[in-house]
Formats: sequence, structure tokens, C-alpha cells
Amino acid sequence: MPADNLVALFIFYTLIICGMSLWFWWKRRMEREYMDQIRKREQARLRAAVTALQDQVAVLRAENETFSRIIHRDNKLIPAMELAVRELLQAAGQGPIQRETAQAMLAQLAQLSRERTGVVRGYEQAGVSLPRTGVAVLDALFAYLGQKAAGSGITLRLCLPVDTPALLRIALPEQDAATLLADLVENAIIAVRATGGPGRVLVELVQEEDCPSIRVSDSGVPFPVEVAANWGVRRMTTHGDEGGSGIGLMSTYELCQRHRASFSVQALPPGGPYTKTVTVRFDGGRGFHMAGPEG
Repeated sequence: MPADNLVALFIFYTLIICGMSLWFWWKRRMEREYMDQIRKREQARLRAAVTALQDQVAVLRAENETFSRIIHRDNKLIPAMELAVRELLQAAGQGPIQRETAQAMLAQLAQLSRERTGVVRGYEQAGVSLPRTGVAVLDALFAYLGQKAAGSGITLRLCLPVDTPALLRIALPEQDAATLLADLVENAIIAVRATGGPGRVLVELVQEEDCPSIRVSDSGVPFPVEVAANWGVRRMTTHGDEGGSGIGLMSTYELCQRHRASFSVQALPPGGPYTKTVTVRFDGGRGFHMAGPEG
């Protein structure tokens, strides 16, 4: 082969290698810049969320201070006034002075009662509104589930430390996410209801070790071992006594298989606000894992 051809071939391959190296360098740089932008955006969202929570805490502290002052005053005034009214009613005289005194005391007692009732009603109606996900179908779902939970004396909380629409673009379509969340949260509500008392459910849409994840924690009964043993094999329900058919868990299994997600149940140590956490992690696997409080 002539020397000129060898030189041209060398230059050609050198240009190809340099071009590929430049392309890979540019690609990695753009990826880093993209991840930096996402990280900055998430940090801004977190700062905004922290600021909003701090504002809510300030409002709650102010309301709590008002509530405490009213209760502190009432705890001293009401027993004293009750004693005074009782003594007045036991008095033999029923003249105009006694009637005027009794009416004044009764009016003050009525005012105290109205103030206390108003404050309590305000606390009951205030409620903590659920944060917006930015996905209409999920916002509607959480509003419904929040009402359903409240009807059973259960508090539903929603934690969104990341951009939910961006999370779903990586993990699964919106409708599948709504189906998965509905099944997980309803099972959590049923588990809490089975304890016979009030409780709580926490839903978290997070980025866990660069993997989109859905976590649902509740203060309900443990996850049935027999259901775990038949995961994906046949329909099993966690609430057969309430007419459960197992369709929800089978749907969850199918969605995990379709979107290459692992399903895990973690029992939590006693004494905490929650008894277990169910996690669906979109990590490319399709496994099932169940662990006790020790992990």
C-alpha cells in the first residue's frame, strides 16, 4: 500500500477516534449539566417546601398559643363560675339582684363556651391539605383517598420531595401510576382500619438511589405472610373479612412486572408512628422482598 494511502488512512481513523471521543465527552458534559439542572431545580423545590412548612409551623404555633391561653383561662374560670352559680341557685333568695347576677354569670359562661367551641371547630375544619403533584389524575386520586381515610379517622400524608411528572416519565404512565397508588393506599387504609382505632398513612414519591420509588407507610396490621408467599402465584387478599378479592394485589404484581419494578415490605420497629412500609422501586428488577424490623 502506498505511503500516501497509509497516511490518509491514519488521518481518517484518527479523525474518527477524535470525533467519537469528542462526542462522548460532549454527551457526558451535557448529561452532567442536565443532572446539575435537575438537582438545582429539586433543591429549589425543597427549599420552597421547607419555607412553606416553616410558615405552616409558625401559623400552628400561633394558633396553639391562642388555644393554650383560652384553655388555661377556662380551666380556672369555669370551675369557679360553676361553683358560684351552684351557690347562687342554692341561695334562698330569688330577688332581682340574684337574677341579674345569675344572668351575667350565665352570659359569661355562654361566651366562654362559644369561644372554646369556635376554636375547636376551627382546628377540625382547618385540616392539612395535600400537596399538589402536578398530575391531574393523581391530584384527584389523592383528594378522594384523603376523604376516604378521614372518614375512618385516618390521617393521610403526602410527601413529594421530587418533581412528580418527571418521576413518572422515567417510571411508568400516569394511569398505571394512579392504579398502583390506589391499590397500595387503599390496602394501607384497610390495614389501619383493622386496628380498630385512628391511624396514619404516609405516601412518598421519591428518587431512591437514582431509582424512582413509591413508598407507602401505615400504622396498620402487619402484611400477611400467606399473601407474601403467594405473591404473583394466585390471588390473595389482605382483607378477606371485608370482601377483598385479591385483584388489587394481583394488579400491583402485574404492574411491577410490566414496568420492571421490585416490591418490598419492611416491618418497622414498634413504638414508631408506622408499623410497616411498602416500597415499589423501579430498579429494573421484578423481585419481592419482605423483611422484619431488623431489616
